[in-house]
Amino acid sequence: MTWKIYKEEVLDHLVKRLDEGQYSNAQHPYLESRFVLPLMEIFPHGGEYLAEYHQNGKIVCAFVMSEYSRLTAASYVDGVCQISLTYIDKDLSAHQLEGITKSLFKVLPKFYLTINFELQDPDLTDIAKFLAINNAYVRKCAHNTSIPAGVQFEQYWNDRPKKLRKEVARHLRNLERDDINATYAVKGDITSLEQGFQAYCELEGSGWKGEEGTALTEKNEQGRFYKQVMMGFALSGQSKIHELHFDNRIVASLLTIENSEMIIVMKTTYDEDASKYSPGRLLDYFMLQNVLSENHTKRVENYTNASASDQKWFPRVREMYDVTVYRSSLVKQAAMFKQKLSS
Repeated sequence: MTWKIYKEEVLDHLVKRLDEGQYSNAQHPYLESRFVLPLMEIFPHGGEYLAEYHQNGKIVCAFVMSEYSRLTAASYVDGVCQISLTYIDKDLSAHQLEGITKSLFKVLPKFYLTINFELQDPDLTDIAKFLAINNAYVRKCAHNTSIPAGVQFEQYWNDRPKKLRKEVARHLRNLERDDINATYAVKGDITSLEQGFQAYCELEGSGWKGEEGTALTEKNEQGRFYKQVMMGFALSGQSKIHELHFDNRIVASLLTIENSEMIIVMKTTYDEDASKYSPGRLLDYFMLQNVLSENHTKRVENYTNASASDQKWFPRVREMYDVTVYRSSLVKQAAMFKQKLSS
């Protein structure tokens, strides 16, 4: 039972582990090398290292770590993926996890009082085990939304709030009244994805994100990241660009990647000049109508901090958690006291 800390060639080690399936809690597109490699190459936080705990010849914990502050280490998280690069074997008991996290303090490159494991997904990490650790503090930090596998569109749509269904119906009637032909299209081959991604960037750049300089472009970091991910998954037919057109004009675009288990909605943009028809929401409607077909076997995941409006579209809403593990009970008591004073 021992820790191995990789400070050099971290990505090479990590990609090898992912490609060989050595972190095997779940099959997840965000935990595949074709997502993780561009993520960490394009959005490095500086000083990342890979910490692996080996037990009986098996890796039972793995964390991509970096320094959060002078006395705090943290698992690697970036806002574009809303998930932490952590792996905890599902067969570990809470007692074992407590011992492993306690021993992590002793092998980290610097002295730390706390370790943060941010954005823990309860579908991948058993949060109850962290709750059972005496020197840990668990707090809710975001909401993720999903549609379970096997749900067909008619059932899904009939279960949505009545107000939501009426709003979509009203927008469709308004399009018909205004003699606007709305068409939905899906692009999946390499050539059409290239064209679709360029159109996505142009559409997003035409709105307020373009004015603020935060829109995707094919040259900025976010644009390069999403394009590289989309092209990587396209090699196996597992990325799609969904588009909504009003007559011959693109008014909304949506990026998805998938594997055998799930479809992930990554990013959406729409034409602000057509906002009275709510084109982004109409594209959601047509995309889900297409995805939730009779042979639908994958769940649909929307990894974002879902607003109340977003949550109406998804039957399952789950909490995401930030976990802080303290070096000792005394450190935890001091932190809780400080938090109480500032609240």
